[in-house]
Order: sequence, then structure tokens, then C-alpha cells
Amino acid sequence: MKHLFETNKFSKAEFVAYLNQKGRNHPYYKYYSPKYKVDNIVATKSIYLSSGKDWNDTKDSKKIGKNCFATCFSCTKIENVAMWMLYGGINGDGAMIDFSKSVINNIVDSTKSIELGAFVDDEFCRNMTLTEGQFTIEMIDIVYSDKVDKSYNLRRQDELVLGIDEKIYEMISGFCKSYSWRYESECRMIIKVDKKIKIDDSINTARVLLSDRDLEEIKKNITLSPLYDGKHKSYKQSALKGEVCWDLCKNCKKVK
Repeated sequence: MKHLFETNKFSKAEFVAYLNQKGRNHPYYKYYSPKYKVDNIVATKSIYLSSGKDWNDTKDSKKIGKNCFATCFSCTKIENVAMWMLYGGINGDGAMIDFSKSVINNIVDSTKSIELGAFVDDEFCRNMTLTEGQFTIEMIDIVYSDKVDKSYNLRRQDELVLGIDEKIYEMISGFCKSYSWRYESECRMIIKVDKKIKIDDSINTARVLLSDRDLEEIKKNITLSPLYDGKHKSYKQSALKGEVCWDLCKNCKKVK
């Protein structure tokens, strides 16, 4: 990244190409979620990408275009307590899939069709199917930014670049998030649907079928939340089991 930024002279295309290349080369892609969603991925042999309408970063949510769908991964080697707390189920009933680079790249390179639809009562309902040429799939790293006077400091993983010109930042801001989110170490999978295809407002999810080989690898790399009460016949115990404790609803008022 630094070789692009040092002169403050680079194009948006160069910036995106760099983030795409980096996004496909992480050894770890951790997906934290309530356990029922992970169970559904395994049961349906599919991963699901969202339109972003319900994301917790409202600024980021607005950057996802109508014809785009995305899902997010944390590219850290070890488990992240903050990610467990935010995305691993409010009561500790969560799980995490650690996707390998080979599985991620196989999804990007080998997916021939996708389904678009929405979840109704926790079941995906297909509205339309798209085939090759009607969509693309890409990986892209997220950059974290901090404004200092009239310039920006940018960080991606272990790379730090200081003093990016404000005009340059405006050009690339669609791929940046506030420093406050840096703990996520985020890489994003994005599906872009051909703009000529009209997508109904009721559609908020894209479904990508997994190969049998990728599914078997995924099933070997699922970890339970450190607060999960019990065992699972195939999911692994968290390395943080017995070391952390939180109750996000400890003082919540119960609804009668």
C-alpha cells in the first residue's frame, strides 16, 4: 500500500486492485455468528451475503449499492473477544467458521450461479437465479481511517500510512471505515449484480452454494463461542473457553 500512498498520486482503480489482491491472500477468514446461522450454512451447503440494510455500522451500510451483497470476515490468526461479543450471539450461543484461503478463492473463482431472495421465518426463499456474466464476486480488504486536521491516516492490517490528502481520501472513502472499527481486521466478500438486472426491494440476500469439498473443509473449522454451554459432536471448543465471561443482558428489563 505504502508505495501507492507516499506521493499522494494513485488512481481509485489502483487502490481497489491493491485491496482486492490483499483480500484474497489472508490465511484466515473468520466468520462470527449466532450458532443457528452457522448450522444453517452447514445444513444448506451455502453461504449468504446481505444487502447491508441491517449492519451495525450505519455509515458503512449506506455504501452498499442496491445491486450489491456482502459478508464480512475477520482476518486474525487468533479468536477475537470483541467479535465474539458483537456477532457471536447475545447469550453466548454462537459459533465461528474459520474459512481457509483456498475455500475463499474457490468461491470467488468457481461460482457459476447464485440465488437472490430473502429469509422468511429463518428459511431462505429464492426470488431469482443469476448465472455467469450476470454477477461478479470479489474480496476486498477494508482500510481504517482517522482524520487529523485536513488529512487522513490510513491503516490496513499492519500497514500504516500518514497524511493522505483530503481529496484523495474522498475518492477512496467507500472502502474505508473509522479507526473505531479497526479491531475487526475486516475483509469483505462482495457480489456485484449487473446494473441492467432489476432487483426487487424485497430481495436482501444472495445465496452461494458451496462445493462438497469446501463444505467438508468448513465443517472441520467451526468453533463454538467461549460462552457456549455444552459440547457439539463436530464443532470445536473455543481456545478462550473458561477464560472470559460476559452477560450483555445482565441488567436488562424483562418484557412481560
